[in-house]
Amino acid sequence: MTEGGTGRVVVVGAGLAGVRTAEELRRAGFDGEIVLVGAEPH
Repeated sequence: MTEGGTGRVVVVGAGLAGVRTAEELRRAGFDGEIVLVGAEPH
């Protein structure tokens, strides 16, 4: 991943840790696609 670049990140696990990871990516300036993959029932 390049600094501030675009692209796609896949986060495996859609629980609290996965959501926090997605939030931090946005906060750090990542503006590409973020895909959360998980079996969590929510």
